[in-house]
Amino acid sequence: MSRGRKLESLQDYQRALKNKYGIGQGSDYKPWLRVQDVKSNGTRSIIQGRKSQRGHHMMSSIESEFFYLAEFMDNVVDIREQFPIFPLNYTQKVASALGIKHPAHPKTKEPIIITTDQLLTITSPLGNSFHAVSVKPESESEKLRVLEKLI
Repeated sequence: MSRGRKLESLQDYQRALKNKYGIGQGSDYKPWLRVQDVKSNGTRSIIQGRKSQRGHHMMSSIESEFFYLAEFMDNVVDIREQFPIFPLNYTQKVASALGIKHPAHPKTKEPIIITTDQLLTITSPLGNSFHAVSVKPESESEKLRVLEKLI
């Protein structure tokens, strides 16, 4: 895999936004994190989406499995993976209000942008709605830090 982007500081985040990462929908969406940007113990993959006509970046096999389920649901019209939750100060305020330490970059110790594994756009007779989905293996459900970051 090629070398990934550096996402260690506020300047790196601003550059990513300028380059339209984490923005858009359908074929125009670029995930905030790509497989080459993140070290992972899981099985990373890029899956060609039939609805969006673009490659979707999955960081684990369980994310891939969920993607396939969503991809073949008729009411799901868009899937945006590694979707960022903006603005950064909002997630910091939520973490502070809950008494949870906000995730930080291990090297720089600066706060990082939190992402959700997949953001689904679901259509219904009432219009479109958005559903953020975080996909984790059952074995992770006992780890307090994993649970904190899901809130």
